[in-house]
Amino acid sequence: MPKKFPSFDECYTAKPQLVKPEDFEKIWEEEIIKIKKKPLEPVSKLKIRRSLTKGSNYEIQFRGHLDNIITGYLNIPRKLKKVPVVITVHDYWKELSHLDELNEILFSHGIAHLHIYLHKEELLKQYN
Repeated sequence: MPKKFPSFDECYTAKPQLVKPEDFEKIWEEEIIKIKKKPLEPVSKLKIRRSLTKGSNYEIQFRGHLDNIITGYLNIPRKLKKVPVVITVHDYWKELSHLDELNEILFSHGIAHLHIYLHKEELLKQYN
């Protein structure tokens, strides 16, 4: 008789039950307080572009979890009033090839774009 293998649905629902500690809420609140006390040390540097009249482009960095330096950039179109912002985080190298296109689309609609790299930008571009 052939061996019956479980279906995908059977495997997918076969996950262990999570056990929450009794003081889960207290632990979570303490961790949030610790995170809020940690200084971000943000740094931004204006990058000069040929199309300076269209908007401003800033390189940004701040201190993250376990003192990792997180980098990214912020594109802001020039407008007289406040502009909305879209925040993106790269998606396992796939999005990097479309960042310039995404920037142009958002810029043309008067939307700022904050992109955060989870890994070093040089490393990401190497695999793209």
